[in-house]
Amino acid sequence: MNLDSIKAIFFTGNNYFEQGHFKLAEKKYLEVLDHIPDHKSSLFNLLTIYLDNNLEFDKIRNLKKYKFEDYYFSKIIINSINLSTISDSIKFIEINIRNIKLNYEDNDHLLILYYLNLLYQNNNNFYKAFLLIKRFSKLKKNLSAINFVALYYLLIGNFNKAHFFNKLLYSLNSTDKTIKKNLGYSYLYFKNFKKGFELVENRNIYVDDDKFNLIEKLVDYKKVKNKNILIFAEAGLGDNLHFFKFVLFLVKKIDYSNNIFFYCNRKLQNLFSNINFDHKDRIKFICSEDKFEYNFDYQTSILSIPKVLNLSSTEILKFKDFKLIKKNNIPILKKNMKKNVGICYSGNKSYKNDRFRSMEFNTFKKLLNYNGNYHYFVLQQINDSASLQFDLKNFSYLGNEEFEVLPYILKQMDFVITTDTSIAHLCGILNVTTYLLLSKNAEWRWFDDNHISSWYPSVQILKQKKLNDWSSCSDYLKDKVLI
Repeated sequence: MNLDSIKAIFFTGNNYFEQGHFKLAEKKYLEVLDHIPDHKSSLFNLLTIYLDNNLEFDKIRNLKKYKFEDYYFSKIIINSINLSTISDSIKFIEINIRNIKLNYEDNDHLLILYYLNLLYQNNNNFYKAFLLIKRFSKLKKNLSAINFVALYYLLIGNFNKAHFFNKLLYSLNSTDKTIKKNLGYSYLYFKNFKKGFELVENRNIYVDDDKFNLIEKLVDYKKVKNKNILIFAEAGLGDNLHFFKFVLFLVKKIDYSNNIFFYCNRKLQNLFSNINFDHKDRIKFICSEDKFEYNFDYQTSILSIPKVLNLSSTEILKFKDFKLIKKNNIPILKKNMKKNVGICYSGNKSYKNDRFRSMEFNTFKKLLNYNGNYHYFVLQQINDSASLQFDLKNFSYLGNEEFEVLPYILKQMDFVITTDTSIAHLCGILNVTTYLLLSKNAEWRWFDDNHISSWYPSVQILKQKKLNDWSSCSDYLKDKVLI
């Protein structure tokens, strides 16, 4: 394989990496290493993936077969992984770098310090992590160091500081797409939608069908007539439920002669078949799992629509209420003296910051009240059989219901308590009373809302006051909700 082909594989891996498709990125980086065993950027990105995703130590050990050990600091990292606990790994690294004159301007040195910082964070030693970050923050012209600082403040939920350092990064390099994308999300957090959506266009959008990338992007929608327009879903279920109203805005504003196609997975297709919304007859749903033959003239992703339409803040935050289509053969919950409460406590484990937003069932159930006034319905799928051992007096399990059936179940709940999952967005678009439990470092879309969500009037936000501490949420639930 020639060098240009290997470069193309590496850049494809980078695209996946930036979009959070870490398994796909990993595959591409490993393919590069099969041809160039000392390709430092692939090794570094693989190490980052393994560290950021639940510390996959076994996979880091496997990197020994490449020439990763040729880099002194990387060798320290690999040897530290052989130790049994994170605490032992931290001690090993601290001892090994104690007698080395560290150069904070050298990216090789920064790598070991970044790794040590990640270990501190995973060990919940945020004070030591902060001390390292303070040193990084003094390197005002080192992109790697300032990037670490911005990521750290984002991780701990200090969005003002993260925004400051994202802007500093942009002032140092205004052409880097990742820097522009990160600054865009930072602007979105502060509801600066114009700048935010413009910069977020620098993200790499993953589409599972490469031929879509060859279709011309939709830019000036006002001039488009008698064309086939493809809109494709982006990211997870929650994202597409959240932003589907943008599709409706486009359908409403674009010339009626155009044909609109929405490309999504089977779950979304089936779900929307049970929901009524404006202009539904103008949208043809295409399932990513089916074969189809269409010639598209223009394409856009769902999250690009606000920029395409130049939507105002008022339009972007305008609530869109979706109505269910009446159907037979749906689950009917028994009515009794107790209130029916839907619960969902964890999301997709592959999400990068899932350890912050999700809870184990045993942790979540401590937030609830068992005074006999409520019956709790578990709405999520559970793969761990131990978690299925519910107290049947207080709990029922509905996690095996199909996703498209969930709206009918949610509508029978007195209210829902959930962490940041697709259930929260489904409740939001259906106008179901919901208490959303958020970590202190919740992502941009929840802004700094501490009460009612800016997106959904039926969703009340309960946000951690301290990272990894759900006590303030629990206090509110027991004092104000579950009484």
